[in-house]
Amino acid sequence: MDFGEPNRTVSVQTIMSAIPVQVVRSRLDADWDVKLAHRLARLMDQQFSIGGVRFGWDALIGLAPIVGDTAAVLIGLFPLYVARRRRLGWALSMRMLLNLLVDWAIGLVPLAGDLADVGFKANVRNVRLLERAMRKGGYNQT
Repeated sequence: MDFGEPNRTVSVQTIMSAIPVQVVRSRLDADWDVKLAHRLARLMDQQFSIGGVRFGWDALIGLAPIVGDTAAVLIGLFPLYVARRRRLGWALSMRMLLNLLVDWAIGLVPLAGDLADVGFKANVRNVRLLERAMRKGGYNQT
């Protein structure tokens, strides 16, 4: 009986070629998506600190009535986009959208709403939701 070459060595390249490229690329894209969502949340909700109070561009942009709050919500849609792209569920998407809508509505109230907006931090909330859903979905990012 001939069982092939008994001393054939298998290269790492041969093993790596057996792993579908989509699996590797999907994992890298997922990590990149979460890191970018993290950066955006930090910029929008925690970039600055005055007297121990952390705030970001969301609060500053929101000082421009309606237009500023709307622009901040549009920027905040990125984690929602990632959740939809990763098929993390309808309930998660709705919760993230609700956070953004509450943030937008709070910001519509002149000055008092902008101060309340500093405390709500919808972008940070949405990134936490995204990370939790990604861990449950098998995307254990580092």
